[in-house]
Amino acid sequence: MTKFANLPIGTKISCAIAVFIMPILLLGYFLVTEKEDLINFTKQEIAGVHYLRAAHDALAAATSGATKDTLAKAADHLAKAEEEDRGALDVTKKSAELATDLKSAAPGKTAGAAGKSTDLISTISDNSNITLDPDGDAYFIGDIIVNQAPGVLSQVSNLLAAAHDVDADNNDDHKIAFAEARDAVATSAGNLATDLGKAIKGNADGSLKQSLEADGAAIATAAAKLNAAAKTPDRGALAATAKDLMQKMHGFIAKSNDEMERLLNARDAGFYKVLITRLGIAMAAVLTGAAIFWIIIRSITKPISLITNLMGRLTHGELDMEIPKTDRRDEIGALTLSLNAFHESAVEREKARKAEQIRNENEKKRAELIQKITSNFESKVKGIVSAVASASTELAYTAGEVTKVMVQTAE
Repeated sequence: MTKFANLPIGTKISCAIAVFIMPILLLGYFLVTEKEDLINFTKQEIAGVHYLRAAHDALAAATSGATKDTLAKAADHLAKAEEEDRGALDVTKKSAELATDLKSAAPGKTAGAAGKSTDLISTISDNSNITLDPDGDAYFIGDIIVNQAPGVLSQVSNLLAAAHDVDADNNDDHKIAFAEARDAVATSAGNLATDLGKAIKGNADGSLKQSLEADGAAIATAAAKLNAAAKTPDRGALAATAKDLMQKMHGFIAKSNDEMERLLNARDAGFYKVLITRLGIAMAAVLTGAAIFWIIIRSITKPISLITNLMGRLTHGELDMEIPKTDRRDEIGALTLSLNAFHESAVEREKARKAEQIRNENEKKRAELIQKITSNFESKVKGIVSAVASASTELAYTAGEVTKVMVQTAE
């Protein structure tokens, strides 16, 4: 405390300001940390969406009876996605296994690859936080690309496989499986339509309605046609409607991925904008406060330094100075008035001292003059007395001589 008490007033005020500003800086730090967490969360989702494109291609190839060349391209797409991800989502092993299955599977024998594609999509979603998205529109679009859309593709593939089993052996178990697969397609399509409706409702700018509503309606129509075809023995119509639904699903999934990424990028940009805006406001407030505090400090320390300097000069006897006039009514003004009074008093004392000095010098000169005059007078008197004495002696001598002459004359 003693050391602090010995510090200059400006330093003490600066310390007080620093203590005042510290909470603002801490709030800014917490704001940056909070937004940074949200930004990183969103960036991880974006990375997941990028990887999901390759996983969706793999699922599409595995569920649509693609050619060996298409399966190989899907595998290459997975390898490229993993190269870009560099293991961040921790799906390297599952992605590699799926790519191997796609390359080695024969067309029409891709049920295992389809299952692994669905599992990979689910893992990507879990590891990239897509299903934990806090925004309503992005959450339901994420659920569509992770669960509902892959579910529709898988159920359509299961329906075609069940139809093949029924055609091969029309027993009760196969019939039940076929009916369950048909109902599962309708359920999956209904769940997709529900999620899409919620996403559109929760979308503030209405962009999802414009970009996905028509495709969602087309999928619902195609699913209804597939369900109707599945109730007839016409396998050609079933295959055609299934193919049509799958094609529409592929386009819808691609658009959904694009919209999901757009939403995430917009949110990311919004986070940065909010962060920059709030930091800008905070910095402006800090700088404004610092400027005001600096003005206050200068208004205190500058006159105090001037007063201290003038008092030091007065202490050393320097009176040829001008005390600044002030109309301040605070302590600085009081100090200035006191200093001015002290200066005037010192000037009066100095004038009195000089007057006394002059008076003493005049008295001394007068005494010296009197002494000189007295000395001159005494000298002149002594000369006169000496002359008188000499004259008296001569007169006495002359008188004596005269007396002798008179005596002689008398004789």
